[in-house]
Amino acid sequence: MTQQRRPKGTKTGGQFAPDVHAESTVALDDNVRVDPNFGKPYGGNLPYVTTDGDEVFMYRKGHAVRFFDGEGNQVGPEQSNVAPALAYAQSQGWRESRARPSTSILPASELRFGQRVMLRDVACEVTSEMERDGHTDRFGRKLNVVQFRRLDTGEEGPMYFGPAGIVHLLNEPQDS
Repeated sequence: MTQQRRPKGTKTGGQFAPDVHAESTVALDDNVRVDPNFGKPYGGNLPYVTTDGDEVFMYRKGHAVRFFDGEGNQVGPEQSNVAPALAYAQSQGWRESRARPSTSILPASELRFGQRVMLRDVACEVTSEMERDGHTDRFGRKLNVVQFRRLDTGEEGPMYFGPAGIVHLLNEPQDS
């Protein structure tokens, strides 16, 4: 549990109070992580768990992405953007610690009819094969399009992916 503390050296006030707050150097929260002084946390405060069981956090500054441990030490190389950083995390065997169904990262180019994926934290099912031509973004880059159906509402619609697009493959729980 995190408690608010007065910064070290802050007067506590009151005529009979001690001059300086007595416990200002005591850390009450063991999960406080050191700010690595690189950009801002990306993806909330949810860590990735390495194969050793250590937690690492993703930080983004502009397009550059780095992973840091709780002590502020960089883990692995800097990545050029979020998609390569996620691919790096997957290649290292790291997993997300999110409280959601387990997922694996899958390049969007490998999507197939009937697969279930997480898109923007919504469970969806692929309802068409990938259309690979005829779509471009505002910069003239080719886009692939796939039709999806939301599993919660049943709504259907297209999703456009560039060449580096990724999705989280939804691993369905196994019946026992």
